[in-house]
Amino acid sequence: QLPYMDAVCADDAMSGHVQLIIPGRTGGLEAAPTKQQLEKRPGAVPASLATTDSIIAGLVAQNALKYLLGFGEVAFLLTYNALTNDFQTRMTYPDPRKAPPQPAHQALPEVSDNY
Repeated sequence: QLPYMDAVCADDAMSGHVQLIIPGRTGGLEAAPTKQQLEKRPGAVPASLATTDSIIAGLVAQNALKYLLGFGEVAFLLTYNALTNDFQTRMTYPDPRKAPPQPAHQALPEVSDNY
């Protein structure tokens, strides 16, 4: 149940997102808006622009440092659109229809005096 950062650039290399996922407290990968854009179409080759990839990489690094070091406002879902130069942030929430995973309780082995 460790938190993790997800970062994705869209196929057109003109947008991407950074998402902090904390299991049971925030939405998971299904909450990311660009995931549907990432479904591969037959014969499609994803574009790659070093600038968009670099911007998203810098944003995820900055967000991870803010989370780990406890400063500033951590973005739970930050979306970047290179065409409009627009940044949007929003909170994500877990899907209430999905039960959070229950921790596995393992029974301790019986201790016997007979060796």
